[in-house]
This record gives sequence, structure tokens and C-alpha cells, in this order.
Amino acid sequence: MTDKFETSVETGELRRYVVQLRHESGRILGTGFFVAPRWILTCAHVLGGDKNVVVVPDASIATTPLPASVDVASQPPKPGTSSSLWPFPDLALVHLDRHLAHPSALLSTEPPITGVEWQAWGYSEREQGVIPQGSPASFRYEGEEADVGIQVRLMGAS
Repeated sequence: MTDKFETSVETGELRRYVVQLRHESGRILGTGFFVAPRWILTCAHVLGGDKNVVVVPDASIATTPLPASVDVASQPPKPGTSSSLWPFPDLALVHLDRHLAHPSALLSTEPPITGVEWQAWGYSEREQGVIPQGSPASFRYEGEEADVGIQVRLMGAS
């Protein structure tokens, strides 16, 4: 017997866990998500070495941008290497400068389930000079790569 994992995600609820990260100048850096009170997890390459950032939560959480600091981040690619990809694990922790009531995503050490459609929400750049308002995305987890990274495929992408 095979267990089938099925669920649906309410996009409006998912957005409450996700934040937009900006440079102090207002330039959009990317996306992160709440993992504990005042803590946000993101990819280190999103921050690109910035130590102070601005966090823009969903309007249901806060109506103004919030200052935050990058407490720890993975090291960038070594100069002179052939790869421009940020080395594994490519993670960073951002800490809000003040308290904010917000939900936190549950993290797991279990690998994602293969062959299942996963839902995400983020602030990827769409048009040059246009502030992204946030977009949903669907993907499938393909498995681990030899260099300990993971492989995902966006739904509808080849």
C-alpha cells in the first residue's frame, strides 16, 4: 500500500510566513521566511554580504518596513573559482531589531517528498524597476545532487 500525500495551500495564509528583504537603500534583495520569533531564514546569496537589511512582512503582519541585521551567513564563493554559485549550505539568519507578532514556519530535518507538487511564495524580480508584489510558484523536488544540493523543477518548466 502506498501513502499518497495530498494537501492544498491557501496562498493568503502562506504569504503571512514570507517576507521581502531589501537593502537599506530600498533595492529589493529577495525573499525570506519567519522561522522563530524575530528570526528570518533566507539564502546567503540573496543578501550578498549585506549586514543590515530592511524586512517587509505581509501587510497583515506589519504595515511598515522593519530594520533587521544579518547575524550569520554562509561564506560567498571563493574569488577565482569557476563557480559563481554560493557554496552549500547557502543560508543566512536575519534578526529583527524589535519584537513583532508573526507566525513561524515549522522546519524539518526530513528530506522533501519526491513526486509531490510543492507550493511556494516569493518576491522574484519580474520587470526592471518594478517592485514585485509577490508571486506563487509550484515545483517538484527531484532529489539530492552529488554536491549535497537539492534539485527542484518549477512546474510548467522543462
